[in-house]
Amino acid sequence: MKNKFAAIALLLITSLSASSQTLVHPGAGKLPKRSLWKASVAAIVAATVADASSSVGRRELNPVLAGPNGQFGMRGIALKGVITGGALGMQYLFLRKGNGGDKAAAIANFGMASVYMSAALHNRTNRRMR
Repeated sequence: MKNKFAAIALLLITSLSASSQTLVHPGAGKLPKRSLWKASVAAIVAATVADASSSVGRRELNPVLAGPNGQFGMRGIALKGVITGGALGMQYLFLRKGNGGDKAAAIANFGMASVYMSAALHNRTNRRMR
């Protein structure tokens, strides 16, 4: 039980640290509001955490995220955090130039958040491996 909470905390810290870098950049001045994009960042981070927490200890069908025993574990949590944080970081790099695109990025984030949340709901119906 302790490992599950530690893994969720690690994912949350990794994702939030990556997303906080996208919201404020020292020395760059104030960013435009982009409130829709910021809301989508919160949604995708929350959905990633929900998906990871519902997957811990269960059989993982994605071989990249599965551990050596076929279960979702620390490796999967780390990869999910890197993927989410990397995507948000790349969005920030594109959006900071002020050329627009924040609405398209927000739509993509909300879309991925819905995929992650549906996976989390599906995972809750599967039994844990022993």
